[in-house]
Formats: sequence, structure tokens, C-alpha cells
Amino acid sequence: APGVFRVQEDATVYAFMESARPDFGVEDLALDPFTAGLTGNGVTICMVDTGIQGNHEAFNIYNPDGSIASSRIVGFRDFTGDMNGFFHDVPYDYNGHGTHTAATAAGGGEAGPVGSGGDRVHAPKARGVAPGAALLVAKVLRGDGAGADSGVLAGIEWCVAQDADIISASLGIPGSSLCSDAVCMAMDNAARAGVLPVVAAGNSGDVPENIGSPAASPLSLTVAAAADFSANPGDLWATSGTYLAPFSSLGPTAKGEIKPDITAPGVTILSAYSDTYLLCDPLFGCLPEPYDYGCGIGCYAVLSGTSMATPYVAGVAALMLEATNHSLTPAQIKQIIADTAHDRLTPGKDVAYGHGLIDAMSAVNRALARVEGEYTPNEFPSYFVGTDSVPDSGYTDIPITVVDTSLPLAVSITIDGDVSCVAMFLDTCLGYGWDPDLEMDLYTSNAAGVPGVLAFSSGCPAIGDCGSAGQRETAYVPANAATTHYLARIYGWDGDPNFGKGGTFTYEISNGVDSRGGGPAPNAPPAASFTVSCTDLSCSFIESSTNGDGTIVDWSWNFGDGNSSAVQNPPDHEYAEAGTYTVVLTVTDDANETDPASRVVTVSESSGGSPPPDAKAGPDQTVTLHDPVALDGNASYVPASSVIRWTLISTPRKSIRTSKDIIGDSADALLAIFYPDVTGSYEFELAISADGTSSRDTVVVTVNKAPKSGGGGGGGGSCNPKKPGCTAGGA
Repeated sequence: APGVFRVQEDATVYAFMESARPDFGVEDLALDPFTAGLTGNGVTICMVDTGIQGNHEAFNIYNPDGSIASSRIVGFRDFTGDMNGFFHDVPYDYNGHGTHTAATAAGGGEAGPVGSGGDRVHAPKARGVAPGAALLVAKVLRGDGAGADSGVLAGIEWCVAQDADIISASLGIPGSSLCSDAVCMAMDNAARAGVLPVVAAGNSGDVPENIGSPAASPLSLTVAAAADFSANPGDLWATSGTYLAPFSSLGPTAKGEIKPDITAPGVTILSAYSDTYLLCDPLFGCLPEPYDYGCGIGCYAVLSGTSMATPYVAGVAALMLEATNHSLTPAQIKQIIADTAHDRLTPGKDVAYGHGLIDAMSAVNRALARVEGEYTPNEFPSYFVGTDSVPDSGYTDIPITVVDTSLPLAVSITIDGDVSCVAMFLDTCLGYGWDPDLEMDLYTSNAAGVPGVLAFSSGCPAIGDCGSAGQRETAYVPANAATTHYLARIYGWDGDPNFGKGGTFTYEISNGVDSRGGGPAPNAPPAASFTVSCTDLSCSFIESSTNGDGTIVDWSWNFGDGNSSAVQNPPDHEYAEAGTYTVVLTVTDDANETDPASRVVTVSESSGGSPPPDAKAGPDQTVTLHDPVALDGNASYVPASSVIRWTLISTPRKSIRTSKDIIGDSADALLAIFYPDVTGSYEFELAISADGTSSRDTVVVTVNKAPKSGGGGGGGGSCNPKKPGCTAGGA
């Protein structure tokens, strides 16, 4: 239901961070003398989640004798209370989700001493990406995995107030968001305050336009989930990547912005888990006391979801901040991660992978201004993408040659088409599917492409790998040195309502090529781009070029006045005299292809004064009683040293409850939050004063009664992660 947040989590299967860390470049950092020793030390990550088990071994820092020296947790705030309404000062987690995500970001990987109940087998396999980072924890979700948007909003604001460097939020409201709600806007404001928000894209599956809130936040780093690939193929927990998880939500946002931004490992991730959980039933609610697993400080569980991918990216950002002594802004971190990503599907940013697979090795080194040759980017399996079609009541075969028999093979298809109703009852759709509904079988084959043994059938490759509507189908097999040829057969499902209908599709092959003559796609040239802003005779330039299948290695600026620069983002350029100049940026990629971009700038002598303030209170609003009202004056022009004031100038009645710490004079009060307690019409005035001049604007907010509810929302389920078939409840 709107206003109710749930953890973004999928199903429980088996895999370890021991493969996710090396597969996406984290372990390579320790092997490079230039970056060895980076752990996120001095960086603070604020987890906005279900809480944290404070005494878990993953968060203890141990002395050589096994005693506890300190904790990685430096702050905790309970915004939900427990099932009895009590708020705790001591960290706790009656769900496990928050403990899992926190350890993925910054778990130490150290087992407790002998006799402490630690798990010496799983602890080192679950070492976090940035084990040296400090953790703040805002508990905004209850033990059933749900929480109110007001609590999430308060948690975000608390993280900012505690001087966090990064917010990691593995939660959200499913659906397509305009980012007009207070929580989504709060993420943007956190970024403006210098805190990087890293947010889960969601697990709404393979239906387009399923980026909810706060994942739709333009300034947040929104994360999709993929499988890793290097686990021992003989192990039960091995995945056969690399492929996009079919549960990973697709963009664009409701505003048309391309999201997600980046893809990280989120399929079958082992991490720390809480020793206690809340037993809940959708109909009868939760028991008054949590259940105890009995594994003490050494509980571990394996989960899939964009929730698991999000703290991985937060950990990489922490390494980047440590490496650069906190000199990067959130926008710069986001851009570097995008620029160094391993592109997938289509050249440039797309609505499935974003900019592609995160490359921690390249992101950290690029943050240090190193270029390829000074470091080696992370190596991903060979990748091929193509398009094809299936005739009605027929099939299409794609012969595949394995590139590296030591790595697994994954094949996925994305079907062109649309969502359709597949189960209608009394004019109500009870179920949706993808039209057309194509399936895929993966066979061993000989060199001539003759199919042999069925190796895998799509549908659901593993628990949690299904999409919501079936737009994506995935098949994979573990590494097999004896098999170098496979055949993917794609066909239309012959059941109701598809009846063998064919269609077109895009296919991706990880660790293989299409033996009909395909191979790595030809190099895509870079696309030069930059923005410019000028004040008087001085202009600043921000480079925003992209390269879909490689890396930009050279930037050449010509400022049009005989001066030039070879720096990616040059210092502000001062022109000697007023006039119009053509600025040209030429970029070169790692295949030595170039692309120029130009902008015409006009500069003039100083006019001797700045424009007066211009208040913009935003459009009139209509909200529901007790929902927070977000007053947004960010469209205003605010000169330096301005005084900003929101004033409630008319109300439905004389007595009204206001919040003085939110509405009033403040240097950064362009965004204010107001909580109405009666219905009717409220009028607010935004006043901005500077240097003896002022500007005022008003906005009217109409508050209506909340509609009567037809029933409560569903609660999350709980289970024992040590038992087979355990599925953690999620959105």
C-alpha cells in the first residue's frame, strides 16, 4: 500500500561473498600495491533497514587474544520500536535483513574466539566489501520487514545529521515512482548535503517501468542485481553467471529517467544474519516475543535481491572515499562508478543494467586519477549480445561456443512484447504474463550444432530467479571442461493463452559466442559531452562523456581563446576579455576512437551586483490527512547570505499544531515538512531576503480525509534460514 515500505529482498538459495568479492573487482584491489590496504577506514556508512544484531561476530573487532576491542557499529537509532511498542537504545534486529546488508557492506569476516559461538567456517567467506568502515544503523523497518514512510524519512534525516558519508537503503515501495514523495526527495536532499544515497532498485521483476521510491531518486545511486560466476562448480551454492537477475526491477522511472544506475552481485549472497526473528502471520499478526535460532553471534544466511547488491555498492563507494581522503562528492562517485562499469545489453546506459556491472578495481583506481595501464580492470567472462526471432509454432536455435571452459555459461533472453492478463475473473485480472511467452532450453551439442542432452530448461533456473511476468528467461550450466558446444533453443509456449505464438527477442551469452559468426561486438566510439556555466569572465566545465563498451582515456579541451587543457574536469577558466567563444572537448577511448563536442559560451565583464532573490513555493498540492506535506522551494533563486522562511499564513482553524524546528528561519530551509492534523485548506508563504531585497510566493495545500481502507496490507513471512526451502519475505 502507498506509504508502507518493505525490505527489498528475494529468496533464499546458496552462494558466498567469497565469489562476489573477486568477481566484481574487490579482491584485485588488495593485490595491487597502489590500493592494497584499503578497507573503508575513516568512512561511515548509515544502514537504513530492519536494525542490526549488535553483538554479531561480523561487527566485532577482536584483539589478538580473542577479546573484543571495539565495535564497527558507532551509532544506532530505533525509529519503529519492537512488537510491544518499546524503543531500544541497544542495537537489535528481529528480521535479519538489516544484519545481512550491514555485513555485506562492512562485515569483518572474523570469527569469534573458540567457545564464543562463532562460525569459523562461514565468517571468512562472508567478509564485507569495506570491513574497515564504521556503521550507523537507522532501524526504520519492523521485525515483519515493513515500516511507515515517516520512519524511513526520519531515518534518512538522522543519517545526514550524524555526518554519515554514505546511506545504504535496501527498501522501497514497489511500482513506478515520480519521486514526488517526501522519502524520495529526502534522498536527493541527502546527496545535496554531501551524503551519497545508495538505493535498491527493487524486486518487482522484469516488467518495464517498475522503479519505485526511493529508487527513483535522481541523485541516488540505484542498484540492480546480477549473479557472480567464480564459485567452485562442485559446490551446492555455485551460481553460473554473469546474468541479470530476472527479479531485478526495470526502468525507466515514471518521469522517463533511465534507472537503475549500476548492477552489482545480488544473487545468492551469504552474509551475517540475526539470531532472533519475529514469527508473523498475515492474518493473525506477530507473536509477542521473537524466536531464537540458537546460533548466537555466528548466524549466517543466504539471500538474493537488489537488497544484497546495494550494500556491495555502498562498500565500493567507501573504498573510493578512503582512497581519495574524502575528496569526492556524491555526484563524482556516481559518475566514476558509471564511467568504469562493464557495459551490458546495449551501448551506454539502459533500463536493465544501468551503466553495467560494477568494477570495483577500476572505480577505485579511476577515483585516484590512474589510467588503464597503471592498473588492470576487473575481468568479466566473455560476453555476446544479439537479436533474433521465433516463428509461430516453431523454434529458433542459437549455437554457442564456450570461450573459457573453466567458467560457467549463462544464456538469457529478453522478449519484445508487453504485459497481458493471463487469468481473468469477473472483469478482474488475477494474473499477468508476458505476450508472447517464449521459453528456452539449453542443450549440449556437437560442433555442427546438433542438439544432444538437455542441460537446462528456463522457467526458473534457481529459487528467486523468476521475473514477475516472464519477459526474461535464463538458462545456465556450471563450468565443464569436456563440453565446449551448446545449443539454445527458443520457442513459443504452446499452452493457454500463448498457443505457440512467436516473436522477437534479444539474447545475451556470458562466457560464449554465437558460433554462427558472432563474436565481440565492434568497438562503439565514445560520445563526448560536457556542461558549462559562466559568471562574468569565468567559466566552469563538467565533463559527462560516455563510452558504451570501453573506457575514455584522454580528454582534450580547447577553450576557443588559444588556451587548452588535458584534464578531465579542468579548473575554472578565466577569459581575458568579454566575447563569444567556441569550446571544444575531444575524448579518446581505449580503442583510440575519438569524438568531439562543442559549446558556444558568451562572457562579459562583471555587472557589479547579483540578481535579487526569486521565491518559488511550488505548485498547489492535494494530500491525505496525516500524510506529510513536502514544501519544496528548490526552484527559487537564492543569492548568497539569504534568509529563508516558510510561514503558515492561513489554516482551517485558529489552533494548529506546527513543528518549529522544520518551519521557520533556516539557511537551508528550501525543503520543509509539515504534518496537518485537520482537513481543509492551508496556505504557506516562502520568503527569501538578501541584501535589503526580498521575494515572496505562496502555495495552497488542500488536505482531504483518508479513504476508508478495505483491509490491511500483507505482512512479511519469517523462516529458519538453516532449513531447506527457507524464503525471506519481501516486496
